[in-house]
Amino acid sequence: PGHYVFRIKSSNSDGVWNEKPHVIAIDILPPFWKQNWFVAIMLLAGVGFLMTAVILMQQQRYRRRMRRIEIQRRLQKERERISRDLHDNVGTQLSLISNNIEWIIQPQRKLPVDMQAEKLLSVSDNAKEVITTLRDTIWALNKEEIPLDELSDKLKSFVSRQLRTVEGISVAFDERLDHAVMLGPSEALNLFRICQEGVTNALKYSRGTEIRVAITARPGGGYEISIADNGTGFVVDDVNPESYGLANMHYRAAECGADLLIDAIPGKGTSIRILKK
Repeated sequence: PGHYVFRIKSSNSDGVWNEKPHVIAIDILPPFWKQNWFVAIMLLAGVGFLMTAVILMQQQRYRRRMRRIEIQRRLQKERERISRDLHDNVGTQLSLISNNIEWIIQPQRKLPVDMQAEKLLSVSDNAKEVITTLRDTIWALNKEEIPLDELSDKLKSFVSRQLRTVEGISVAFDERLDHAVMLGPSEALNLFRICQEGVTNALKYSRGTEIRVAITARPGGGYEISIADNGTGFVVDDVNPESYGLANMHYRAAECGADLLIDAIPGKGTSIRILKK
């Protein structure tokens, strides 16, 4: 690229040369990537790219930091909920243990031997419940997220322990966990408590021979958990809606953002469903 001048002198047949040569000016332009306007644009684009990269990196760091803060905030909130639940449950059980021990040590009246044995048995049962409650709470507190399939495994373990003391009834599990569903500690513990209550009631009061537990994971983080028995059932409208067990199950479901549906038909069994879309 550059400026060039092409000069031509010629002569005729007599050998006479012209005095002034013929001049041809030639300008060859550089390719566009070597021109000043392109270099300037590329410099500006490079500076803009660097600035954009720096801004995006800062935004990404900020989002990560805010995400960590949000996770910590949610985790702290979950732990506070679990702590309140632990205080209510364990506090009540320890109070019962303390009262029964005081009755044995300093009875207001002389207790028969069989009543003393009954109170000691109550102390033992309450102590076992405290230990179980603490284990379940620690299981939830130690994790930031709990997969739905892990909750299912824990529920199966609980049912297996309960069946050791019950005869004439079987429990079948149906797991459909094709989608990954993650639960917060508080949500997992609330679901486990609802299932505990449902299974325990079915084992103690249904007089049935079979309990079916179905756990289904749905796309988008939803799930459905159902506990159904083939027992005697009951009339739902006859149950006091303010009863502690039923009210507590509804409260826990609401804490999870889920719906709790109870269907019962006298003579045909009871079904409890937890639905979250």
